[in-house]
Amino acid sequence: MSLAALPRIPRRRATVVPCYAGRAWPLLRLMLGGLSLVVLTLGIWRFWLRARLRRHYWSAIRIAGQPLEFTGTGAEMFLGFLIAVIVLAVVLGLANLVLGFLGMAYLPALGGFNLSILGAVPLMYLASYRARRYLMARTRWRGIRFGMTPGAAGYTVRGLGYLFLAAATLGLLVPLMDFRLRKFALDRTWFGDLRFTQEGSWLGFLRPWLWAWLPLAAAGLAVAGLAEWEAPGWPALAPVAVIGALAGGLGLVNYRVAARRYAICHTRLGQGVRFASALRTRRVIGIACAGALLVALIMLLVLALVSGALWAIAAMLGAGDVLSAPLRPDGAGLPGDARGLALAGAGVALYLIATIAGFALAEVLIFQPLVQYHVETLTISGAGELDDALQRPPDAMPEAGGLADVLDVGAGI
Repeated sequence: MSLAALPRIPRRRATVVPCYAGRAWPLLRLMLGGLSLVVLTLGIWRFWLRARLRRHYWSAIRIAGQPLEFTGTGAEMFLGFLIAVIVLAVVLGLANLVLGFLGMAYLPALGGFNLSILGAVPLMYLASYRARRYLMARTRWRGIRFGMTPGAAGYTVRGLGYLFLAAATLGLLVPLMDFRLRKFALDRTWFGDLRFTQEGSWLGFLRPWLWAWLPLAAAGLAVAGLAEWEAPGWPALAPVAVIGALAGGLGLVNYRVAARRYAICHTRLGQGVRFASALRTRRVIGIACAGALLVALIMLLVLALVSGALWAIAAMLGAGDVLSAPLRPDGAGLPGDARGLALAGAGVALYLIATIAGFALAEVLIFQPLVQYHVETLTISGAGELDDALQRPPDAMPEAGGLADVLDVGAGI
């Protein structure tokens, strides 16, 4: 369908509230089947599962009645992963040789192999930017492509610089790092020929960050005091460490939500398309906690049913009392008779079923509701300008975010 054939967004009603149309049962079937194939293929199918998951989420997000579209495939992500493995092996090999030599020659107390880990840090920034660029290159709305201009090298250099500043200030300048890196990436993101712009200031990130940084700093000082004073300082400093850690953890969640809300509310597309978000930390925590509780309850029921079924099957096969199965004479390895093998097989099956069910339930009961909440608290004003967007040329991206997959720093959805 051509863009001209799609319904236009009325200029006088140019405020659009996206909706989320995803359902639990199709996602559960997708996860259970996909994770089972991941296990059977020893992990290879995860690329195809990831592509199908993105298509599920993208198609469920409707803006002005039209869904997003993800055009990436599992095959290109798998090939990108293989390319990234080869490149990463060469780059990390050279970095390990250089940094390992420097560590052993000039910093023997630290150890060369510990110093060589630093070689992966710039690659993580590089992979993060390229993974985001791949996602944009494979995302469309109303037939118009999203995209990002090249900038992975600049992103990496800035990331390392801001990381040094954050470390030098004991984490106080983390908001500066987060905001500037987000701005660098978003200012290079496009919808057709309309460019995104991150407005605002990093100070908008600072206030919510202080609610996390101050209690974490107090907890860190308390832990340092306990290590220094040992037993005499325990009664006074232990509560400070525990309370500070708990408060800091909640503060980190609040920071992520508040920073995302501020960034969205200061995002512009083109000349007049603006965004607003009503995300609230309490709601995010409530969704996550309620979903985790449901997952735990269902998992207990699933484990009970599966354990009973496996026990009954073992009995029907003549395994008898598996608990009384004799061990091999040397006491090593699996039990030597059929009862021991039945017990081992049942344990492996139970573990795999529990793992697959747990990941699938978490996706359905925790992650999807969080995505829905993020989408439905978003407001787009001035959306009539989106009708004027012109198509942008395709971006091949042959690596397909493979480096991010190797380093586990994917851009998510």
